[in-house]
Amino acid sequence: MFKKLFQKKTTPAERYLNHLNSVFKKTPLLFKEDSLDEGLPGVTTIVYENIPEKGMITSFTYGLSLGHHPDWRNGRPELTLTVRSDDFAWARVSGYLANWLRNRCPFSYGNPINFWEKIANDSEMDGFLVFAPSIFRDKSNYENIDIGVGYNIYIKGIYPIYATEIDVISTLGLEKFWKHPKFDLYNTHREQISG
Repeated sequence: MFKKLFQKKTTPAERYLNHLNSVFKKTPLLFKEDSLDEGLPGVTTIVYENIPEKGMITSFTYGLSLGHHPDWRNGRPELTLTVRSDDFAWARVSGYLANWLRNRCPFSYGNPINFWEKIANDSEMDGFLVFAPSIFRDKSNYENIDIGVGYNIYIKGIYPIYATEIDVISTLGLEKFWKHPKFDLYNTHREQISG
């Protein structure tokens, strides 16, 4: 009984971080974006270096799900991004994007996002495509994550693209674009795909 009285309650953010740490078995770096929405806390970017393999950066957000969007009926999203790069701009951009578009973008599968400028100095890419995260083996690691509040988290993958490819996705369709031989999920230097 005394043990229960003095146990510290785990916050939703801690539950989410514990979930990610249990999947990757590694301690991440944490970066905080000051909130662009009055009344909402900032967005935290959770960065794992050399995950899923050496030379790659994988980041996750926490804070996007604190916002609201009418399309979020079955849960709320957080983002993940994985690239083969050592430029830390890639590590932090998911948090920036979540903070910038919170309450405005549904982050539904197939959503293209124009970033309007180069994402990082080591690449000409300037956009993203939202789809299922590719680095998880088990759906339970990225869907329906219970963080102890009235909704569950669904992690959405964001993949760097060239903004010019947004029209190509519209023309070809998401499936053909995704399966295009030039499309490489993690390569920030790949050739542009044209329609």
